[in-house]
Amino acid sequence: MKTSIPEQVSAEELADFLGVTPKTVRNHADRGVVVRSGRGKYLTSASIRNLLADAKKASRSNGLDAEQLALVREKRKAAELRNAEAEGRLIELAEAEEVLDLIVATFRVGLGALPARITRDVALRKQIKAECDGTLIDASRKFHDFAKNPPTHTPATKENDDDE
Repeated sequence: MKTSIPEQVSAEELADFLGVTPKTVRNHADRGVVVRSGRGKYLTSASIRNLLADAKKASRSNGLDAEQLALVREKRKAAELRNAEAEGRLIELAEAEEVLDLIVATFRVGLGALPARITRDVALRKQIKAECDGTLIDASRKFHDFAKNPPTHTPATKENDDDE
């Protein structure tokens, strides 16, 4: 059977036929999927067959690749947690809450005493106290929001996820 498709075409012609860019054609050629027949020339039939086979293979492996990637990420996360624990970078939640409570209490006491330490003017003290109370309320809201929606990354995994 005789076809009207030429045996050899340029990257531009093959790209136009496939609906891609010439760079994509050259990239596939570099991977060995598109078959070069000479400088700037490509075998049409063999290249199309290879592209179809490559696409079929890729579509079969996509689901598996996603599962493998998820498994690798979980293993990496577990290893990072083990390493952080071994290096003493992890602390128990109760210990963290205790430290945070001490810091917040110190902050609240310091803000509460601030107006009296700054001025003897009662009106100005009230104004400063109102500002300090507003800051405490803002901080309280942020703590509440954080408690409802904690971050999904630990500091160790966040750094690595940004690289992807």
